Amino acid sequence: MSRKKTSDSILKSGGNIPVVASIIVLVAFIAGLLLGSLVVAKSVSGGVASTGNTFAAGWNAAKAKLKAANLPGMFMFGEVKSLAGQVKSVDGNKIVFAAALNNPLWDASLKERTAVIGSETIITIRTQPSPEAMQASQQKAQKEMADLRTETTALNVKLAKCAPAQDASSTCGQEQKQLSDLQTQLLAAQRGMFAQAVDTTGSASDIAVGDNISVVSDSDISEAAQFTPKQIVVNKSSAPAAVSAPAVPAAPPAAQ
Repeated sequence: MSRKKTSDSILKSGGNIPVVASIIVLVAFIAGLLLGSLVVAKSVSGGVASTGNTFAAGWNAAKAKLKAANLPGMFMFGEVKSLAGQVKSVDGNKIVFAAALNNPLWDASLKERTAVIGSETIITIRTQPSPEAMQASQQKAQKEMADLRTETTALNVKLAKCAPAQDASSTCGQEQKQLSDLQTQLLAAQRGMFAQAVDTTGSASDIAVGDNISVVSDSDISEAAQFTPKQIVVNKSSAPAAVSAPAVPAAPPAAQ
C-alpha cells in the first residue's frame, strides 16, 4: 500500500484521530530529547560536557516543544491558578503545604509548595458544621418538607377540579401559582437537609500544621515552588459531639 493511500485511510477514519495524536505527541517528545542532547553535545569540551546533565537538558527541551505544540487534549499545559494540599509547616507568613503533582511533567520537588502570605492575601476559615448542627438542620428540614407536602396535596385536590388553562386572576390560577411556590420551597427545604459550612475571615495565626488548605492566585502557579496567593481557604473540622459517659449505678444499700 502506498503512503498516499495509507494517509488517506487514516484521514477518512475518525476513530484513528486519538492514535494519530498520540503518535504526534510521542514524536514531539523524542524530538525534544534529541534536540536537548544535541545542544549539550555542542558544549562538550575535551570530551566532558560543560553542563554535566544531558538528560535534564533534553527533558526540558521536550517539555518546551510539547507545550509549544498546543495539541488538542494537552490540558496539562494550561494555566494553574489554584492548588490544594495539607499544611506541613508554618513559619510566620510562610506556609509550606504538600500538593499533588497533577501534571506528570512537573518536577518532583513541586510536591511541596510555599505560600507566602502578603498584605493583600485574604485568609478564609471554613468551618464544617458540628454533628449537632447537622442533626438540627435535618430535623428542621424534615418538618418543613412534611408541612409543604401536606399543603401540596391539598392544593392538588382543589386543582383537580379546575380546567387545564386558567386565568392568573381566577381562583384556580392563584392556586396554580401557590402550587408552583410550594414546589420551590420544597426544593429549598431539601437542600436544608445538609448544614452548610461557615466562612469567617482569619489570619496567618489560624493556620496550623495538618490543616487542609486551598490556595488561589491571580497568576499561573503551575511550576512555582513559592508564590504569594490571592486567597487561602483553610478547612477546619468542628469538634465532634461529646459522648456522655454512662451513668454509674448506685451501690445497693448495706444489709441491716
